[in-house]
Amino acid sequence: LQHWEDPAGNVLFSQSNGNALLPTIEALYLLDMDDEWHDFSFLLKETSRIFSITSSNSFFQDVFLGMDTGLKVVRNKRSKVETLLADEIAEYLRGAVIRGVEEDTEGNIYFAREVDQWYRWNNNQKQLDTLALTDSLTNTPLQFSCSFNIQFDATKEYLWGISCNQNDEGQLHKMNPQTGKVITYTYHYQFTDFYISQDETIWLLYHSRIGTSGLLSFDPSTGQFQPYFSPQNNILANTYPRIIIEDSERQLWIGTD
Repeated sequence: LQHWEDPAGNVLFSQSNGNALLPTIEALYLLDMDDEWHDFSFLLKETSRIFSITSSNSFFQDVFLGMDTGLKVVRNKRSKVETLLADEIAEYLRGAVIRGVEEDTEGNIYFAREVDQWYRWNNNQKQLDTLALTDSLTNTPLQFSCSFNIQFDATKEYLWGISCNQNDEGQLHKMNPQTGKVITYTYHYQFTDFYISQDETIWLLYHSRIGTSGLLSFDPSTGQFQPYFSPQNNILANTYPRIIIEDSERQLWIGTD
């Protein structure tokens, strides 16, 4: 089960068939602001039925679907579908896996490909740009894989994202959308998800090849990571943490395998 909330307060839930890395979604249901349920499974007709994240101003209007074959924009009331970065591929192949979707204050949609690329979609001009991500220290193009999520901070000034490098180290990126310059902070374990809290603390989930997992906090003002659990009390140690979110009471919720 995964869920996504739009700015209007509608919550979209997915029902999946297993614990695979990219589980097949069998059904979609929406809980609106009046606590009424709606069957949104019709959206699955527009997709490969495998996607990692969705985002919209309202799920009753435009819905952005990030999938293993690209990004699709579904205009819910008009049944019009726009396809970006999507190719017809064989069932045993993987295309442009889209892992994260975010919107800025000007209506631009940012989304992250799993490998090497972030994009910006101007919904007014219908223009897609590949962001030229540049390392602020070396002034060279940024290379990465396992880019699992992106999120703006509260000011919408910086776009944050996670990935890993060739050594499977976790990378936390801070990108200036105006310049494309990126500051990268590395950690010795790979990140699986992150969330920026109301006080600007960044909470990150990690997992290592040796099987240990955990929760970190990151202070943007100091650039330091801090483990939340001690080794003796790490309740995530033998799990695979996949998603983290903060509720209105500033409690963290973590979904694991």
